[in-house]
Amino acid sequence: MAEPLNATFYAFRKRERGGVLTAATIGFFVGCAVLIGAFVALFWGALSSFMSWYWEILSGAVTGDAAALANTGFPMEVLALLPGMLIWVFLFYILYAAYEAACLRWMVRGETGGFLGLTLGADTWRVYVTYWVWFGLYLAGSTAQSILMVAIVSVLAVSGAGAGADLETMGGAGAAAIGLLYLVYYGAMLFFAVRFAPAAATSIARKRFSFFDAWTVTKGRFWAVLGAFFLLYLLYAVFSIVVGVIGFFAVFGALAPHLMQMFTSAAAGTFDIESLREDFFAAFASPATWAAAAVWQIVSWIGAMVFYVAAFGVNARAAAAALEEGKIKVADAAA
Repeated sequence: MAEPLNATFYAFRKRERGGVLTAATIGFFVGCAVLIGAFVALFWGALSSFMSWYWEILSGAVTGDAAALANTGFPMEVLALLPGMLIWVFLFYILYAAYEAACLRWMVRGETGGFLGLTLGADTWRVYVTYWVWFGLYLAGSTAQSILMVAIVSVLAVSGAGAGADLETMGGAGAAAIGLLYLVYYGAMLFFAVRFAPAAATSIARKRFSFFDAWTVTKGRFWAVLGAFFLLYLLYAVFSIVVGVIGFFAVFGALAPHLMQMFTSAAAGTFDIESLREDFFAAFASPATWAAAAVWQIVSWIGAMVFYVAAFGVNARAAAAALEEGKIKVADAAA
């Protein structure tokens, strides 16, 4: 019998060398800061034009000034953001793949290297290709689900009309069939997501791209892996709610009087967008407001990264256990 997986908090087990996962996370944040800074620097003109346009639209919508809305033209330079965002997303996912690979490489193989653990070596590209396979599987599943939905609705419509069923009856049957299809679709998505969850970790463990070998890794471990992820998502959801509520009141509590004044003046027909703008700027001019916003964002980021690392740990533990049990082998040693 296989030993218990105990994967939920595997990432945080004490190892012979501490700080590796923390260093990789810091490296990821540094990379994000560089990407964001480069994007803002290259597209500052388009970003400022978009923000000015958005504020004019918001002001016109709040005040009900139809003439202002009609005269507010869309800044065409904003279109330059689209290719820039595509390039940014492309580079971000390479960075994220390097981060995940660094975490998995340490937890599965006990190896590190590069800038704070991050490299553009083979492991990173194995993880990056894994993302594309996930994307392709999602597209294939969504397409199949859409085709089935159209087919089922068409069959029900034709058979119902041929049997003399009224529109209400056919509509009820169609709604029930679509509901069942969605239930089966999302159930299948959950099942395959769990079975292939350690795909990246399996590639790291075998030192070869091995997406579909993850099926072997999770054989007999489905409920253990699902339970670990469920507990992590539950803990993260509770954390997000608590931090979100506390952060919202800490940051926007100072704006409560201004918001109440906005609603009151709007009801009385005396709403002044410029006064509201001044009130908001005055509220956000307070160092305490900015400090609270910064703390809220930092705590949220830290919580998110802890969750991601913990999720990496579940997959790493599954792959490491499969190696120990001989379910998979390192490619160099495979026959």
